[in-house]
Amino acid sequence: MPYIIRKFEKENLIRIFMPFVVGLSLLYRLTPTWVRSQPIIGKTSYPVYALMAVTAIIITIRKFRYDDFYLWLVLFLGFRVFTTLINGQEIGWVVLSSVMCYSLVVILCYSFVVNRSGTLKVLSLLTFSLLLINLLDILQKHGIVPGHFFVGEFIENHNSYIHFFLIAITASYLWMEESRDPCSAIIWLLLFGIVCVTYYYEKSTTSIIGLALLYSYLLLFNSNWTRKFLNIYVYLLGVSAFFLLFVCGGNRGKLTEAFLKLMGKSSDLTRRVMIWRDYLSMWKKSPVIGYGVLRDTALSNTMYGLFSRFDASAHNIVLNLGFQTGIAGLVTLIIAGAKAMEMRYTIKNERVRYFFEALIGMTLLMSMFEAYSIEIYIFLISVIYIYPKCDRRNDNE
Repeated sequence: MPYIIRKFEKENLIRIFMPFVVGLSLLYRLTPTWVRSQPIIGKTSYPVYALMAVTAIIITIRKFRYDDFYLWLVLFLGFRVFTTLINGQEIGWVVLSSVMCYSLVVILCYSFVVNRSGTLKVLSLLTFSLLLINLLDILQKHGIVPGHFFVGEFIENHNSYIHFFLIAITASYLWMEESRDPCSAIIWLLLFGIVCVTYYYEKSTTSIIGLALLYSYLLLFNSNWTRKFLNIYVYLLGVSAFFLLFVCGGNRGKLTEAFLKLMGKSSDLTRRVMIWRDYLSMWKKSPVIGYGVLRDTALSNTMYGLFSRFDASAHNIVLNLGFQTGIAGLVTLIIAGAKAMEMRYTIKNERVRYFFEALIGMTLLMSMFEAYSIEIYIFLISVIYIYPKCDRRNDNE
């Protein structure tokens, strides 16, 4: 009897504690600029990273060692390190980034298993708070709100901003569907206003359109009659067609030109067409393993003299990954993503299932114009993978 009581107390403690571990891990891993500048973060970051890594190893051995989804993630992240090494590039920061990415994913998934509701609440409230502070900082910078909150933008730029927004919208929507809590619905709706105002001042038309489409789908079209033609297969077909025709082929007809004009984009998509051509040309020279994950200086040296002007990002996630890890890395990550998407069939709530499909579809669409950090894609597919497993666990209890 005392053993049972102690075990019950231990499980309850883990259940309460893990969501806050996820929040802390997220704050340290996807660190906003202002937070990163605080001395306490600089002094404690490596001990926290070490603790995250040890925690992830223990969880993997005890809970996830027979799960091949995590194996494919390890293979992909390991291959990033391998291809960076054999290309003679600096690997220290790539090793750290890969270990921390995997650690965050494992901690997140385990927290979902032991306390999905609590994890969704912590993620929603944390990211919403960060996004709101960032908005106030931007409004202050433009003289709309009096006072001074932070030096520069709280979150570095709109590419960093999208990471927090995608986490916020995912967590708040799942929280809303799971609990029907009015607080989650308010947060979810306010997020759209926050992101639109932010991107208006950041002048990111692509992001506004992509997120507006996602919200429109969730509010108006996430129903039985639309799911026959608004699903992951259609999204992947559309994104693949865009990549092959416009990114690789450079085809732009009159209809495309009119659409670009409507969006306020130049015919070369703000230099993206030239950047895509340059990165595609480089990828063709090392198609299988790529060039590794390069810092800006190394990337400049690699591209220097070959093109009129290099850019530190391919502004396209497929080109960026292809350039870094080649076809081998892309295939490995695609397999992990496919295993995650396969789990969507076991999700009981169909609205959640098609939310996940729309979320991946819109993220990939926006990623045709921007190469966001690979960590956010791994974060999203990990949530999709683990979410239905919590349903099965609850059924067995």
